[in-house]
Amino acid sequence: MMRQHLSVFRSKAPRLGIVAALVAIGGCLTWFEPQTILLLREWVWDEMVRAKPRAYDSDLKVRIVDIDEASLAAHGQWPWPRARIARLIDALDGYGVRAIAFDVIFAEPDRTTLRRVFEGLQRDVPGYQPPLDARTLSAQPDNDEILAAAMTKVPVVLGLSVEDEALPDGGRKLESLPRIKFERRKDQRYLSKFPSAVSALPALQKQAAANASIDPRVDADGITRRAPLLFKIGKRTVPALSLALVHVATGEKIRASTRRPGFKSIIVGQTEIPTDRHGQMRLYDGGTNPARYVSAADVLSGSAPKAQLKDALIIVGTGAEGLNDLRLTPLDRWVPGMETHAQFVEQILSGSFLDRPEWGPTAELTAVLAVGVLLLAAVYFNWTRIPPWAITAVVSLGLLAAAWVAFSEYRLLLDPVVPAAALLSAAALDRFLLVLELRRERSAVRGAFARYLAPAVVEQLAENPDLLRLGGERREMTFLFCDIRGFTAISEQFRQDPEGLTGLINRFLTPMTDQIMSRMGTIDKYMGDCIMAFWNAPLDDPTHAAHACQSALAMQESLKELNAEISAAAKAANQPVTIKAGVGLNTGNCVVGNMGSEQRFDYSVLGDDVNLASRLEGQSKTYGVDILIGENTRAAAPDFAALEVDLIAVKGRAAAVRVYALLGDLAVRDSATFKDLAKAQADLLSAYRAQQWAKVRDIARQCRTLALAEWKLDALYDLYEERLSDYEQSPPPTDWEGIYIAETK
Repeated sequence: MMRQHLSVFRSKAPRLGIVAALVAIGGCLTWFEPQTILLLREWVWDEMVRAKPRAYDSDLKVRIVDIDEASLAAHGQWPWPRARIARLIDALDGYGVRAIAFDVIFAEPDRTTLRRVFEGLQRDVPGYQPPLDARTLSAQPDNDEILAAAMTKVPVVLGLSVEDEALPDGGRKLESLPRIKFERRKDQRYLSKFPSAVSALPALQKQAAANASIDPRVDADGITRRAPLLFKIGKRTVPALSLALVHVATGEKIRASTRRPGFKSIIVGQTEIPTDRHGQMRLYDGGTNPARYVSAADVLSGSAPKAQLKDALIIVGTGAEGLNDLRLTPLDRWVPGMETHAQFVEQILSGSFLDRPEWGPTAELTAVLAVGVLLLAAVYFNWTRIPPWAITAVVSLGLLAAAWVAFSEYRLLLDPVVPAAALLSAAALDRFLLVLELRRERSAVRGAFARYLAPAVVEQLAENPDLLRLGGERREMTFLFCDIRGFTAISEQFRQDPEGLTGLINRFLTPMTDQIMSRMGTIDKYMGDCIMAFWNAPLDDPTHAAHACQSALAMQESLKELNAEISAAAKAANQPVTIKAGVGLNTGNCVVGNMGSEQRFDYSVLGDDVNLASRLEGQSKTYGVDILIGENTRAAAPDFAALEVDLIAVKGRAAAVRVYALLGDLAVRDSATFKDLAKAQADLLSAYRAQQWAKVRDIARQCRTLALAEWKLDALYDLYEERLSDYEQSPPPTDWEGIYIAETK
């Protein structure tokens, strides 16, 4: 027993090793999360957000006052004087807003203050003297003081921007920072740390309800998907603009809940905001919505809807083109930066969050390892009812479904891609190795039988060795026989050159075969100068009769080209050769399959309709036509020019069959010449079967003239002339139906 298991293990060691290695790689990628895997996950989660974005709720009263193109056109270029910003705050206060946050940094003194304007002119224009004396200028209002005074009327959050490098003298001291309670002070080491920040003027900071960071987190692909809610700037803890605005508007305290290690959530009032260990909140993108926006020009003019701004939380920023405050988000190509702040505020107020659960990586790793073990068992024990690819397909779909349900119902972010990709890769490579093994087995089958069986049958046997038995199936098919006329005379010419005769036959068979096989035909066999072929087996061909007719016509055209090629060479050798071939087609039911003995068999057809096709090929010479087809073929392929020539009982077959000369394709069928010929031929056959011999002669002369230009059916009408002479001497019985009984094949 042990030896048996060892033998199985050795035979399947490559496949088992590949599966185990890929499962291990997938587990490592799932657990250690390299940058490429992180981005791949984010793209998948972006697609989920696109499929089910956060619904916009106007009742949350989060509004963006946009210093847009219309505002710049009405009130001048940016930056605006601080007095105008103060006027905007006063206007918003008049609308009854709850709090205002500026996605703008007032870092420098206002240059438009009158005193500073004249000081600048004195520096830049030599000899310039202000029209007002220094005492009068110093008595003029300072725009920064006007703004600071306005900020006392309504809670205002001012923006600051973190710096990666320390500013001279450590930068400004940060004022008006909310107090934040930490469960464990040492967890602050997981916050984003910066040595300094560019902040508002001290006088403005002191009047602000809070100062906050306006910096989002941008991923490696340039998309904003999260924002740190807390920053460490020097030794001070600074909130994000969105968190500070909610804190100021609601008056609720801010607390930080921890996990080990790092943060679990940031809490403001009763709202718990899930974060990663670094205190970062994920953006659940709801897309840009015009209902969020109010033009600053409308606020200043008093034309903004009061209901839109009453009790609203306001974010002031600029979306005007050229000011470059644009960001990529999962749903939108470019949006103003203040849009992301507004969406974060909406999420906090509505409690609609995305969360990557702490147990997510463990669950994903467990899924990879568990299914990996199942895959290894399927490979080792050679499960057929549940093959490895089926296991991975079902599990992968299950992972995708579970991830979608977790997102759509519970707003949890689970990764279905890396586990599924690892499992699918393992199953695909195992399948590839299995296919290589099967190909080696099939190659052995081909090598053993290619010399004895038709190529199509060899392929079937290679795909399914169970077919290696006698038997067949019934099918409706179309059969073709093609034979060189006068082959004995041609052979006589090559009596001293059998190699030349062999080359000639090969030159004939090659283009004939090409025309058959290029139209889904199967070559049954070659019998000297004769070709036997059929359609609708082994592959299904619903238009098999039409393909057979096309092949027969193309064979005759190829024969003309072949005769032109061999004519010059044959004349030079003083052996002029012209090859003529007759083709017989018939459609009917037969048995197709492996025919022969237990020792030797071939893929072929058997049935009365097959024999009839052979007889029609022989009779094509009798009627002097290149292609003779049976009535079943005519019925199955009506879009061809086929001329009924007789009602004949071929040798060895008692039942009579209508036979047709195939003269051309659809274009020929619809030509005026053929229509005239077909009508005259129908009249001829009607008179012939009515034993109106004189009328037959008259119509035959007409038919001969109509056919002379294109088809040269003289031999056909010569045949009718001979029959007329015989019937005039020995008339057929009165109940004769016009059936000709062939005495030769």
